Amino acid sequence: MNGYLEIKDQKSQTTFLSSITGQDAPDDGKAVTHPYPFVGKLQKKRFIAQNHSTTYCYDFPDLFKAAIIREWSAYKKLSAKHGVSVSRPNKVMIADELILGEDGELEETDRKPGCNEIGMVAWRMRILTPSSPNGREFILIANDITQQIGSFGPLEDDLFNKASILAREEGIPRSEERR
Repeated sequence: MNGYLEIKDQKSQTTFLSSITGQDAPDDGKAVTHPYPFVGKLQKKRFIAQNHSTTYCYDFPDLFKAAIIREWSAYKKLSAKHGVSVSRPNKVMIADELILGEDGELEETDRKPGCNEIGMVAWRMRILTPSSPNGREFILIANDITQQIGSFGPLEDDLFNKASILAREEGIPRSEERR
């Protein structure tokens, strides 16, 4: 989300200026009369998921992050009441997507949301919370309703199985998000 100020320039044209100093915002310098952009690929996928009464799978890491930030804020307030100063780490979560590589084995990758070609998505996540300030790892596996209506085929099964095996081998929790 970006906030803008409307600024009149010398040509008496009104343009957008980011309301946060130093932030590069996508509509900076554009005329307020500039047409609103078409819905992108990612937003289309969110609409598809919403029409199936679910959340788009690639939004789950961001939902986790928002919940962790809320948890840190509540902890900071509670600590302040007791005269303790607490600061939240700059990075509260690391999420690396797990994909099936060319050899069929799991690989960690850092690709943009929505680039999956199968209906199953998995992440190795490390979250830093007040109760685990040094971090806690887990595997998150989600079904992508926007990919072949979320159907389960051999590739989806393979990713699910290998991510589950990884969690067991490393002794870390595995969480499934099915809708």
